[in-house]
Amino acid sequence: MASKTDGSVWTWGGNDEGQLGDGTTAQRLVPVQVQENRAPVDPDLPTGYARESI
Repeated sequence: MASKTDGSVWTWGGNDEGQLGDGTTAQRLVPVQVQENRAPVDPDLPTGYARESI
């Protein structure tokens, strides 16, 4: 799993039980977006950074 600075979440790999969260059970060899930008705006962070909780 990876996230971009815009807050979007991307994942890839085995997905037999839907664990990637993309709504399928297809294996993903390249990253697919599973969450759109939902990063909160934090005025204390420098431009290009996002705070995450996983």
